Amino acid sequence: MFEYPLYHATRVLSVYLTAREIMTKYILSAATWTAIWAVWAAMPATAQTIEWEPYAYEMRDGTEVTDAERGTLVVPESHMKPGGPSISLAMIRFRSTASSPGAPVVWLAGGPGDYGSDDIEGPYLELVRAFQSVADVIALDQRGTGLSVPRLDCPEDAVDLPFDRPIDIDEMIAAYQEVSRRCADHWAAQGVDLTAYNTVESTEDLEALRKALGAKKITLYGGSYGTHLGLAAIRRHGDRIESALLSGVEGPDHTWKLPSVIETHFSEVARAGGGRNVPGLMRHVLDRLDTEPVTVDLGEGQQIMLGSDDLRLANRFFLGDMDNIRNLPAIYEALDAGDFGLLAGVSARFRSISVGSAMTYAMDCASGASEARLSRIGDEASAPGSLVGRTLNAPFPDVCDAWPHRELGPGFRGPLQSDVPVLFVSGTLDGQTRPTNVDELIPGFPNGRHLIVENASHQYLEFAVPGVVERMVAFLRGEKTGPLYVQAPALEFVVEESDDKEE
Repeated sequence: MFEYPLYHATRVLSVYLTAREIMTKYILSAATWTAIWAVWAAMPATAQTIEWEPYAYEMRDGTEVTDAERGTLVVPESHMKPGGPSISLAMIRFRSTASSPGAPVVWLAGGPGDYGSDDIEGPYLELVRAFQSVADVIALDQRGTGLSVPRLDCPEDAVDLPFDRPIDIDEMIAAYQEVSRRCADHWAAQGVDLTAYNTVESTEDLEALRKALGAKKITLYGGSYGTHLGLAAIRRHGDRIESALLSGVEGPDHTWKLPSVIETHFSEVARAGGGRNVPGLMRHVLDRLDTEPVTVDLGEGQQIMLGSDDLRLANRFFLGDMDNIRNLPAIYEALDAGDFGLLAGVSARFRSISVGSAMTYAMDCASGASEARLSRIGDEASAPGSLVGRTLNAPFPDVCDAWPHRELGPGFRGPLQSDVPVLFVSGTLDGQTRPTNVDELIPGFPNGRHLIVENASHQYLEFAVPGVVERMVAFLRGEKTGPLYVQAPALEFVVEESDDKEE
């Protein structure tokens, strides 16, 4: 559930760098989605009922699920313009097994750009089943994603960077901007108002959903970006939210990451793995590539030149998935020994990559960052010896110049105060949403609690160790969640090497 399109598009590149596979079972052509959107755009925006129908599907492991319902809800494209065009939100409902169900749990996927109907096809169905013991669970496809209409996938149009020189961040950002403008123009030509795709509009979708369900209140579950949306909903509609479970927390001003926090993450990984000087090894290899780019043979007569920013981009793989984190020393030891084969494969894919979904960019650009945070990011990214530099957030924030978006402003990103009961869940080895994010937020939540999972990362944080899911369910029931600290298995690094060498 990582926020950056580079991560989403490349997280299945190798056995070392595999995180959660994105399954796009429902991807249709841009022309097909354009035609579907034209029908929905002409519909009135007054519907406040959900049309439900039986829904059976096959999970990624082949298991059949037959007890779900699929629903659609028509809402305004812009809640600020209720008489304007409308869009359709899709959702999958699992009925509660409780005799007296609590407030419906609305599932908010990460990204932005992930969606509930995809989450339930994989391991997260286990969490849905646990929540069913308390209440109905509704996996929502947020506006612009999944089975919702329109689904804002960009047409087949990839960033194209040269292979005969190392990646240059300015050149990469310019390429993203060019392709982004084409995607934005494509959807503007279909009559889509991309400025309506922002987190505040999504909070109004949640309120429309609550009303359509006939529920006095709803409960929120969110992961990664889903926590960002959940917190915004608490700010705007807290009196209609029963409680919230927020896992891997991205606060109102956490959309773009601080390089210093990532440096801390790599130090924490080193400590958890027995104190090996992983950051020192990383800097040694980066220093080498800064002064001596290397050329690697990709086969079939193709070569690629690698520099330090190629490696800094690859470092983003080591922020959230435990399999990647375990391989971190082995990969860097191979690089230090002159084996750049794996990095070459990763970088080759970086140089020809789809920009993904317009929804991702519109949402993140609208959320943005405070002036103070932007200034701090700039200072830290330019510091000598940074392990991530400007690559950490690239192509943001510069790419936002190419996307129509509604700047949500300081009021959206400011301090948040709420009496809504919230269980925040963090992993100590999560480099994408560090536990310090919650430390900043929790003073504003007198009914908030922070569950720390030692040695857990971002991906599938809830399943890192037995006891986390049980505490979450207890929280939903209004019970004590037990100790707010659990220990995942100790980090054990893997030692492997590739056979491909630099020329």
